[in-house]
Parts: sequence; C-alpha cells; structure tokens
Amino acid sequence: FSLNRFPGADGRELGPRLAYGLSYTRQDPDGWSLGLTVGQVLRERDHGQFTQGSGLDGQNSDYLVSASLGIGSGLTLMNRALFSNAFNFSSNELSLALHEDRFDIGSSVTWLEADPAEGRPQDMAEWAFDARYDFDNAWGTEVDWRYDFEANEATRAGLSLIYATECVDVQFSLSRRFTSSATLPTATSVGFTVALNGFGASRDGRSYDRSCQM
Repeated sequence: FSLNRFPGADGRELGPRLAYGLSYTRQDPDGWSLGLTVGQVLRERDHGQFTQGSGLDGQNSDYLVSASLGIGSGLTLMNRALFSNAFNFSSNELSLALHEDRFDIGSSVTWLEADPAEGRPQDMAEWAFDARYDFDNAWGTEVDWRYDFEANEATRAGLSLIYATECVDVQFSLSRRFTSSATLPTATSVGFTVALNGFGASRDGRSYDRSCQM
C-alpha cells in the first residue's frame, strides 16, 4: 500500500491509482497465529512504467497473496505469491524461520518469472538457507547456502566465526561462489574484520553483564 512502488526516490508513478487489500489475523489462546492478506493495485490506465516480471505491469497489477502461520514465539511459516487473473504466477516465495535463545534458522524457496528487463533472462528458482548458533555470550557461528534449481547446482556457501563482546566485534569469514560467468569466475573469499564498539555504547539485541567503559 505504499504511495510509490519504485525502489529509489528518483522514480514516481504516474496517473491516478487505487491500492486495495484485505487482511485477516487470528491469534489463538493456545499459542498459534494465522494471517492472510490479499491486495491489488488498480490504475486509470497503463503508463508502461513496470516490467512484466514485477507483477505491477498493466492497468491492473497482479494479485498479491500472503499467508503466514506462527507456532509459539519461535516458528513462523510464510508464503507470498503474485498471480494474474488467469492464475499465471509471476513470483512465489515459501519461507520458514525458527528462533530460539541460542540459535536462529531461516530457509526459503523462491521462484521468479523470467524478466530480461530486470537482468533475468530465465526463470529463477533458488533455495536459501541461513543459520546462526551462539556457543555463549561471546562466541558464535553463522552459515549460509544458496542452491539454484534451474542450474541444478549450488551457487554460494559461507561460514563465519564470530567473537563479540561489549567492546569489540571480531569476525572471520570464509565464502565460496561456485558459479561463473564471462566476467566473474568461481572464487573463494576469506575475510577478517574487527569493529570497536566504543566506550559506554549499548549493544542492542545482545545481553552483557557490563558495558564497555573506562
């Protein structure tokens, strides 16, 4: 329902338009929740500002349907899709997220229709997996992985070891890009970063017994 559906501030939609939608949410006393949202954009006429793969092209945009299921405070399952009046899908994403005190897991399967105007000459189907585990208040690790169903191969994988305190963040990372193109070969990257958090600075999202100060 944004007034402007361009990614940057330099673009502006032309002509009168109406965005409508319907949302339903149920919060059950047993600890689960269910959400459903349906929406569409109607325009006076098509000004040709959007590509076909965006789902926003034409006088009327594709329908956006989003459904989510939450179980407890840590598990969320969500599916979002764009489809036309003829039920031709332009994109679909199924995602799962699990959050616990010491670890987070996120996984998604995304399908996007081919759109040469957006640099996507073929349909895209990708499986993404991300995970984080905290050994204690200071040490943790993160992993990520991407798999391309269209090419039947993994595209990227990464592993990070993190040391974080109230005063400093240290991260050692190792990543591998498995795919290659005319300009980018396969590559392995190693990274090491150190960030000083400053004295007296609070750390949002982390719990420490003390703050960094002199």
